[in-house]
Amino acid sequence: MDDVEGYPYFVQLWGAELWEEAEDITTDSMTASLLVGLRETIFRRLDHDFYSPTIDSLTPAEQHLLQLTGDCEYPPLRTADIHRVTSRKQGNVNVLMGRLADQGVVYRLQKGTYEYTAPKLHEYLIRRKSRATWK
Repeated sequence: MDDVEGYPYFVQLWGAELWEEAEDITTDSMTASLLVGLRETIFRRLDHDFYSPTIDSLTPAEQHLLQLTGDCEYPPLRTADIHRVTSRKQGNVNVLMGRLADQGVVYRLQKGTYEYTAPKLHEYLIRRKSRATWK
């Protein structure tokens, strides 16, 4: 629950992966060590099934700005920090952050302050950038 911050889809995915692994090794005991062994598999599946499709549905400008948020301190995301990592004008950053909020990727805490809507999205952005697969 700590890893997924109670996010329902993630709870379901972790449970499904644990269940499938327990079945594969023919055990009726689901242990914490079994779950720890699945972490990498689960995060790969989240990257492929959840994060990538979400981000791929964004416009190139939204994707680029979202990727840049991975270079900012988090939590929370502050537009002041985003301005330090982009050459975009303040008004453009504000518009794009509003569009990311409309798309359900971030939500506004208060003026100039946001959080991601899905757990571990910040970590995903960092992983994706390090793999150099960003569009």
